[in-house]
Amino acid sequence: MRIISGGEFGVQLGVLHGVKLYNTEFNDSGVSTFGYAAKGWRTDQGTQEKLLKAYGLWEDHPTPGFSRNKSRDIRNIDEADVVVVVSRNPTNLHLAAAWYALHGVYNPDNALSIDRDFEVVSHALKKVIFVQKLTSETLRTIAARLASEIGNISNVAFLGDSEERNSGIQELTGELIYTTLKIMYGKTER
Repeated sequence: MRIISGGEFGVQLGVLHGVKLYNTEFNDSGVSTFGYAAKGWRTDQGTQEKLLKAYGLWEDHPTPGFSRNKSRDIRNIDEADVVVVVSRNPTNLHLAAAWYALHGVYNPDNALSIDRDFEVVSHALKKVIFVQKLTSETLRTIAARLASEIGNISNVAFLGDSEERNSGIQELTGELIYTTLKIMYGKTER
């Protein structure tokens, strides 16, 4: 399995940390990380080239007409079979990225509406999983559901909230992918 991330502080960096922790603790290299980081290796915490390269990320060179973040997200979605959006309240950017994953067209005026804590939306191109109520109390349940949805998937991209927008989401998302991988690979009871 390959976990795809853009390396932004928050959900995207959290999943990278979680995979590293899983691989280190279980001496397992069956789960790799990859993705495209924004041009210049820029994040909301400044330039992070060394850190992001250590996770196997490459620098994106934006498509004309797209911002560095939109371009990065689209490239990462293109690499994925399934896209997981972790957000307390998905923004138009999250919903437009999900629309792109489902329909192959970037549409900031999409009609997606998400009204459940864990929702799976499928279309001919990809599957998008929305996780809205990730807390320490819901983490185990969400990890079990996520494990059943991505268990046989080769490439899974994660998008979602920044740490600035949703304080604590980076650590929670790291715990989420770590717990999900433990469930998927039989390292813990379901």
